[in-house]
Amino acid sequence: MPRRVTTPQVPAVPSPTPATTPSVNGTTATPATTAVSGVRDAFTSSAAPAIETVFTPGNQALQMELKELDAIINARRADARQFATPGENPYRIQYAVYNLTDPQVIAKLTEASRAGIHVQLLIDSAQIAPDRPWNTVVDELKSAGFSHAETHKGLTEAQRRDTQIIEIDMGRGLFHLKARTFRYPDPQTGALKETLLTGSHNPQESAHKNNESLHRVTDPGLIAKYTAAIEALKAGKPIQNSWDEAAPVNVLFTSPTAKGTRVADKLFSMIRDEKELIFISVFTLRNITNSEGRTKLVDELAAAKARGVKVTVVTDQKQADGVDVDGNPRPDSSDDDTEDLLRAAGIPTYEVTNRAGPHTAMHLKSAVFGLTDMKVVTDAGNWTFSAMGSKASRPKNAESVLFIDSKKADGNKTGMQYLGEYLSILRRYAPQNHGGPEVENLIRDLQATPGWPKVKVNFDVIARTNWGQDVYLVGNTPELGGWGQTGPGLKLDTDSSTYPSWKAKDVELPLGTTLEYKVIKRNPDGRIDWEPGQNAVLVVDNSRTQTPKTLDVRDDFNGDS
Repeated sequence: MPRRVTTPQVPAVPSPTPATTPSVNGTTATPATTAVSGVRDAFTSSAAPAIETVFTPGNQALQMELKELDAIINARRADARQFATPGENPYRIQYAVYNLTDPQVIAKLTEASRAGIHVQLLIDSAQIAPDRPWNTVVDELKSAGFSHAETHKGLTEAQRRDTQIIEIDMGRGLFHLKARTFRYPDPQTGALKETLLTGSHNPQESAHKNNESLHRVTDPGLIAKYTAAIEALKAGKPIQNSWDEAAPVNVLFTSPTAKGTRVADKLFSMIRDEKELIFISVFTLRNITNSEGRTKLVDELAAAKARGVKVTVVTDQKQADGVDVDGNPRPDSSDDDTEDLLRAAGIPTYEVTNRAGPHTAMHLKSAVFGLTDMKVVTDAGNWTFSAMGSKASRPKNAESVLFIDSKKADGNKTGMQYLGEYLSILRRYAPQNHGGPEVENLIRDLQATPGWPKVKVNFDVIARTNWGQDVYLVGNTPELGGWGQTGPGLKLDTDSSTYPSWKAKDVELPLGTTLEYKVIKRNPDGRIDWEPGQNAVLVVDNSRTQTPKTLDVRDDFNGDS
């Protein structure tokens, strides 16, 4: 069975050897939960959670999006009713996005419109302006019969409701949302179904190669807040932000006219309250202030570090230094010093470059707070003055920022997912190491933090044995015997009803552990049969599954694939 590792086969009396892995997109890859052939997700929840999260690189976000589009298209085709006007049509898709270029999504939106769904696209006007001829979404959809308004300004209420493509002109700012809403009657019950997709992920082909997040939200109250904010922006009216302390998930919006709770104020409050851990992974990171302008982000993070909080930062080097993928200065950007100030404050800070393409990025806009009571800040908003404003100026951009109290929302599931993804990003870009400490040393230090989460790893091994043989897992951790230095390994058991499947009791390992192991058979006379081939390498990181506290691993040794 193939192994994603280049370590030599472990001898009968092994000693631990560092493992290396193949390169991916110009950086050294770290095996995720699929590092061992046959690793399985074990999501068996009986009800859909209020918020689900997927990450890229990969097709996870695209699959989530196409699934929602297919669901509403299938529901509409099963409904024989006809509706006289768009306003009467209960089948509605609305995209409020910075950009839209993915051909599969465009094709599905065209299909949805032809199936009788009212589709409306709100797109940042600068992204589809005539000086960007490579962006053809408007021409493609207009040729498919979509109506189009070159600006949202001056439209009547009916035009705002019914026009299918509306360009949003934010003046000096950006229409930077990434929200997609789907509303339709449930085919079984007739009740209105509403789903929201939102995150850092634009519906663009290049986004699938980025580090991104996309969330599926089914909470009606949260969806209503997005809807109200989008309608306010479309009508040129102020957004009214509100905060519910009892809610597991809140959202705050930024715009030149947004009122109520400010994003930066809430961020600074969370930093001041945190006692354990703050991990920041933000595409564009600036030394922002709160609305009073009294303190700056770097000062707040330095104060958190001084009181014992583990603080680390990852940001995109192209944005931090104003350079392109090859490190050449960009004429439209400048070198920012926020990352230099963070390092000067003793905060491990990594500038990374996603080299999968000329326009790819570490594009997350997220932070993890805490271990015991995990909170996540995420969604579409960068941590910039344009997004969040300052004492002297209002924000220029329209952005959304989600605040997830993960302990309330899902027993820290989302927090664990983001924590695992953060470690994955550190390892993915470790060879670049632009300014931060050696990544594996940092991770080992972090794993020593009191309260660091552990993941239950369940091993299921197919092994055909002779009478009297026992089956063990041996590896590079104390739980697996430290290659024989701290014990015989982890014994697996079987019986007549499950043979040749051998299972072990759950092993709890710190999140982020790089586990190397082999399956062995111990003979009654003490001889050991070693599993042939290379060591298996498994990073105990299930951020990309729906079971962040359990990881199921299947392996074969002289068994059927």
